Amino acid sequence: MATPTPAPAAPAGYSADPPDLVTLRSYLNVARILALVFWIIGGLSVIVGLVSLFLLVFGIFAFSPGWFVYEILFTVVNFLMWHRVEEIRTQVEQRQYAAAREKLLLWMILGWLFGIINGILLLLALLRLDQLAGRSGAPPPSAPGYVAAPPPGAAAPPPAGASVPGPTPPSGAADPAASVPPAGATAGAAGPACPRCGQPTSLVAQYGRYYCYHCAQYV
Repeated sequence: MATPTPAPAAPAGYSADPPDLVTLRSYLNVARILALVFWIIGGLSVIVGLVSLFLLVFGIFAFSPGWFVYEILFTVVNFLMWHRVEEIRTQVEQRQYAAAREKLLLWMILGWLFGIINGILLLLALLRLDQLAGRSGAPPPSAPGYVAAPPPGAAAPPPAGASVPGPTPPSGAADPAASVPPAGATAGAAGPACPRCGQPTSLVAQYGRYYCYHCAQYV
């Protein structure tokens, strides 16, 4: 009995994930590291600003209030970005592309305002996310022609131009187009001639239609 040949091992560095996903992870990882570095630098700048403010009281050092406020915002934004980028990456791994895109767009704008390098990295990550969502069949909400998927268990909508059937009549209900008038129905004056047999028809007031007793059908 021949021994089965084992499958060849995957080459070093091979990944089963799509290239867009691998690149997107790299952008997010670098952006998160830079946010941490900017947070540390911003924190040191705030400390220097506080020292400058203290020395300003004694007239020893100059102080710029506008720049000090920007340093505080710079530090806070990069601290929050350091946390939020990790959340975005988790959503990407879970294929929650729409939610990840909304957060990524917000932090990309803040990255341009408080650290241009991170703004560029998150812009590149956003472009990769759109490509990844498009290839997986889940376009972003802002893409042209986007249609939200129906909830699980919901029936698929009929194709365009297809006729939608009306409601099914309840069991035992009288069909005015196929049955004789009920026993209590009252016939009115003679109506137009029946197109099938030429006999005069009678108006059934209950249904508002003309009935041919010769053909036993409504006209």
